[in-house]
Amino acid sequence: DGKLNIQTFEFSRQTLILAIKILDSYLSLTNESPTVLQLIGCASLYLASKAHEVTIVAAQCYVTASANCFTQDQLIQKEIEIFRTLNYKTNFLSLTK
Repeated sequence: DGKLNIQTFEFSRQTLILAIKILDSYLSLTNESPTVLQLIGCASLYLASKAHEVTIVAAQCYVTASANCFTQDQLIQKEIEIFRTLNYKTNFLSLTK
């Protein structure tokens, strides 16, 4: 059905806020198709979790939770693309304070 069940995972509030900020920043700089929004959202969450979580959920878990709407390679490539689009800025990591 194209939905990611984040209840499968436990993320801190800071991680979720940062993921939304990453997603918003990325979408403001690009013209992505609505068909890839789930992938972009998951890649944003994956990137944000690396900043705030002690235990990182494996990329394959996002794929499984999304009912295989994208591949692990697509997730990782989109994460890289987001980071590049944001000019490798890491200052956004402090936006949740």
